[in-house]
Amino acid sequence: MKKLLIGCGGVGLCFLFFIISIICLMFYSESKEFIVPGHREITLDHSGEHEIFYNFHSSEFEGHAYHTPQDFPDKLQIKLFDQAGKPIVWHRIKTLNFKDSSGNIKVGNFSVDKPGKVTIESSGIEEKRLFSISKSIDNWISIIVWTFAGMVFVVVFIPTFFTLRS
Repeated sequence: MKKLLIGCGGVGLCFLFFIISIICLMFYSESKEFIVPGHREITLDHSGEHEIFYNFHSSEFEGHAYHTPQDFPDKLQIKLFDQAGKPIVWHRIKTLNFKDSSGNIKVGNFSVDKPGKVTIESSGIEEKRLFSISKSIDNWISIIVWTFAGMVFVVVFIPTFFTLRS
């Protein structure tokens, strides 16, 4: 009975950690909004992989309401530059079907070596549209999965192993 309680407690603790991690992941957002077309500067707080989203739904930004259509503007050209003015290569997604938790459509991704200012230059359309950049959550998901697996090993298997040996 004692072994069963230890095992169940360990599994329960791991499950609780996993749920808390998912909730934290949902609220983790370094979302920086910007309007296209035009010239904008934003500051990224983290290095690594970032994602570009098209915020097609009704949104408010800098005191203005934006009601933009869901169709992505095909003629839109976006260029990104780092603090030194060097171009940042971004990869546009051809199939626009991934949405974030707010319903924004992922249109591309890029990577930066260090946090700092990023300049966004956009052209090719007349109507103002709202976009955002946020830190990619792919790395966070793998960290959560491996941490969860490690906790299961530590909390469940090691005590069970020593309990069975004695």
